[in-house]
Amino acid sequence: FFRSFFLDFFSDYDIIMDIIPRVCSAAGYERGIFMTNTESSENYLETILILSKRLPVVRSVDIANELGFKKSSVSIAMKNLRERGHITVTEAGFIYLTESGKKIAEMIYERHELISAFLIKLGVPADTAVEDACRIEHVISAESFAALKEHIKQAGII
Repeated sequence: FFRSFFLDFFSDYDIIMDIIPRVCSAAGYERGIFMTNTESSENYLETILILSKRLPVVRSVDIANELGFKKSSVSIAMKNLRERGHITVTEAGFIYLTESGKKIAEMIYERHELISAFLIKLGVPADTAVEDACRIEHVISAESFAALKEHIKQAGII
C-alpha cells in the first residue's frame, strides 16, 4: 500500500527510501553497541527490512555499509537482536527477520513512510522530512499514529 502511495505522489520514492537508514543513523540513533535503546534496535530492524527489498540476502557487512557503522558494532547488534528473537543468522552469515522482527520493522517503516510523506506534503524539504520522521517514528504512540493516519486518510491530505 505505502509503496504504491509513494510512487503515486512522489517520483523520488526510491531516493527517499534509500536514504532512510543513513539519515536515521546520521541523526544520532546509534546509541552504543550494546543497543540498550529501543530506537537503535528498531533502526537496525528497519534497515534489514529495507536492505532485504534491495538485496537477495542481507549480511552484517551490508548493514555496516548502509549505516556507515563499524562491522564490529553491527556484529554485536546482530547478536543482541538474535538473542531477542528478532533475527536469525545462517551459518553463511545471511540475516533474516523473524516474525517478531518483521513486525517491528514493518511498523517503523510504515510510520516513517507516512510521516515523511506528510511532512513533504506540508512543504518540508525531503531530507529534513526524512530526518524528522526518524525521530518521530520511535516516540509516537500506537494510538497517536493511528489517529494521525486516519486523519490524513479522511482529509485526503496524501
